[in-house]
Amino acid sequence: MNLQSDTIVSTKYKLLLLFLSLAGTCIILFITISNGAGISPDSVSYIATARHFAAGNGFLTYDSSPLLAQPPMYPAILGSIDFLLGIDPLLSANFVGAIFFGLILYLSGLVFLKNLSPLLAFLGTASLLVSIPLVSVSFMAWSEPTFIFFIVLSLFSFSIYVQKKNASSLLLFSFSAALACLTRYIGVILVFTGFIGILIVQHPHLKTKLLHAFTFAIISLLPIGIWVGRNYLLSGTLFGPRSSSLHSFSENLSLTMEVISRWFLPGRIVNSRPALMLLSLAIGFLSGIIFIWAKTPLLKLLKQIRPLVVFVLLYIFGYAGFLIISSSTTYYDTINNRLLSPITVPTTFLIFLIIQEFSKKTKEHCPSKPVEILVAIAIVFWLIYPARAIAVNTIRQIKESSNYGSPLWKNSETIQYIRENNLSDCTLYSNGDEAIYFFLNTTSKPIPTKSSGADTIANLSSLENHFPPEDKACVVWFSNLSNRSSLFTPDELLSVTHLEQTIQLNDGTIYVISKK
Repeated sequence: MNLQSDTIVSTKYKLLLLFLSLAGTCIILFITISNGAGISPDSVSYIATARHFAAGNGFLTYDSSPLLAQPPMYPAILGSIDFLLGIDPLLSANFVGAIFFGLILYLSGLVFLKNLSPLLAFLGTASLLVSIPLVSVSFMAWSEPTFIFFIVLSLFSFSIYVQKKNASSLLLFSFSAALACLTRYIGVILVFTGFIGILIVQHPHLKTKLLHAFTFAIISLLPIGIWVGRNYLLSGTLFGPRSSSLHSFSENLSLTMEVISRWFLPGRIVNSRPALMLLSLAIGFLSGIIFIWAKTPLLKLLKQIRPLVVFVLLYIFGYAGFLIISSSTTYYDTINNRLLSPITVPTTFLIFLIIQEFSKKTKEHCPSKPVEILVAIAIVFWLIYPARAIAVNTIRQIKESSNYGSPLWKNSETIQYIRENNLSDCTLYSNGDEAIYFFLNTTSKPIPTKSSGADTIANLSSLENHFPPEDKACVVWFSNLSNRSSLFTPDELLSVTHLEQTIQLNDGTIYVISKK
């Protein structure tokens, strides 16, 4: 394998990378040009926190409670743009996502070029341009693009550290890991991975190696440690209140494998057991050929670029393993493209590393040029699937009822009714209190919760003669919102309250109630 030096990166390749980076940025901007960034409940929290931060109020969410469930980096970026340029976070979110997507492509391309041939490095970067998980998170107002950028920056800085082993490369590696932790809590996996990575790097002095490893850990963990300490002082919890999971380990493991498979394979193959078996046999056959040709190709590969390969493998399995275990014990979103998107770049890197090794061994038995052409054609043909899937998934994601930036929500009759009618004498309760804040800049209260994950919070009898505590309340129930089964339904609330009026709208209902 021909490893490229940091300084020997051709101008031509840099221009190609710049083209892919700009293309990625433009794709996200094109997707968001009409309706802005996609908005989920998490997005509303980020945007509200960014506004509070810009106003000098600290890290508070839309209901003025402290931000606990997420670290502060992403809302701090949006808030800083608001403070410095006067651009509201809602308007800057799509540009931030687009810019970080472009930076991810460019920096990933540099990492690929260090370890792959120029052709495979370019094709690998191009595959990220049409990556299903990367595109799907980049046009939403989410922290994932920022987090993924810091992950790639960590890969890049670690590869520099492997070569130079000096203080500047160590600091760059440490700061990138620290910023990743301040963007997503699960970024701590990167710290443990980096610590082990530094220990396996060949170094003439064991004492210096240990000093570097512990310096990296301290710098990486100190900022997030301060933030978690702040959380504990404010709430008595490290990451906010958590509930027990509804899903078992085996369910989450199966779901993880299915989600990753769909990044690279059409659903008809993933859903077909015979097709998967056939594909597995083909991969096994090709792997056997490589093994016969190279005797022990994996050992040789690890010997050539051992630190980076081990770092990437540890990160992928560490991240996925932690996600599977934590989602089996703690209740949050079902494992999906969003949660797994941070392993996209490392996984793609490993796939193209394997392709390169196969191509190299094939060239020992076949003419070199035809092998390169066939591999390139096969990869381009393979990329047709994710490109088509992105087009379909993006259109669906833009129109989903869970996206507050969709036309469905912008034309909401329920939102319009609240906007045009004076409900100031009525305390608002809703199954979409974040939607009311987002569209009306009005604070409402969430409908009482009966369960969270596998944990029971309250029963209906506990509300009788106690809800609503105000003299008069309006329950705004949005029919567009799903996954709100943890809340008491209108029928349940009406059974323990006095109904004064019902306002039926095309996408929701407003119930005017009082205590019995």
